[in-house]
Parts: sequence; C-alpha cells; structure tokens
Amino acid sequence: MEFKVYVNNKSNIFRFFDTAKEFAKLAGVWYYITTDEGVVWTMDDDILESIN
Repeated sequence: MEFKVYVNNKSNIFRFFDTAKEFAKLAGVWYYITTDEGVVWTMDDDILESIN
C-alpha cells in the first residue's frame, strides 16, 4: 500500500503510514494523507489526537 501526502498542492508517496505522517507534520501547513481508497488522515486528526 502507498500513502500519498498532499502539502501545498504537491504530493509525495511513502510506503509506511508513520513515515508519511511524520513528513506531513514537519511541513508545518495543512495536509492530508490518502490511499487508493480515499483520505486516511488529515492535520485535523492530529489536532483531535492531541486534545485527547
């Protein structure tokens, strides 16, 4: 499975979700991560996770 990270209208492909998520967080802007099945994670999910 591949994870695509979209940041500033550009995409980067990663093989591991944790790597994709770390890359996205380091970008410092709003992002989302997708697979062939759709969106699996967004910056909003990070915000909600930090609240809990």
